[in-house]
Amino acid sequence: MGLEHRTEDIKDYTVLVNQLFFLLMLGNVIGTLFVNLLLGDEVLDIARSLSIKGVLEEGLSVNQGELLVFVIEQRFLELLLLVVLMQIFSVKLCSKFFFMILGFIVGVIVSVESIAYGIQGMVFVILLILPALAFYGGAVLCYLLAYEKGMKVKRCISLLVLFAMGIIVEVYVTPELVQLIS
Repeated sequence: MGLEHRTEDIKDYTVLVNQLFFLLMLGNVIGTLFVNLLLGDEVLDIARSLSIKGVLEEGLSVNQGELLVFVIEQRFLELLLLVVLMQIFSVKLCSKFFFMILGFIVGVIVSVESIAYGIQGMVFVILLILPALAFYGGAVLCYLLAYEKGMKVKRCISLLVLFAMGIIVEVYVTPELVQLIS
């Protein structure tokens, strides 16, 4: 009986992960279409000014302490908003919305970089944002899986730990990747 129950759990989690991945990709496609269709010719004119790579090439440097404070403020504000929304609305609905918005943002960023710098810009931005996004997406996924099992303490701890790891990666690892790639 225990093995059958675990097999059903694995099937349920696989379906959930597939749904979240689908929403991430759907958001990515919508973000890409937004940049390419709705912004049209204007995006070609402003792509270099919107580009992360372009800003970095201009020699913008940031104190790591200031960056840490900024990222913590931004990410925990987003985390607080997400948790409040999960308390008001369905956890599954908020998680799906989070992955779709995440995909949209990635689609917009990757599109702008690829317009501004071609394949090199696209590879640059994917390497730049993927490590931190893996932790942020993993945090929401762990929260959702723990919620499904009714583990309140574990879901809060997993959410906080993975979000904190995402912040560490974003503040300390990403700048090193930028130096390595540039």
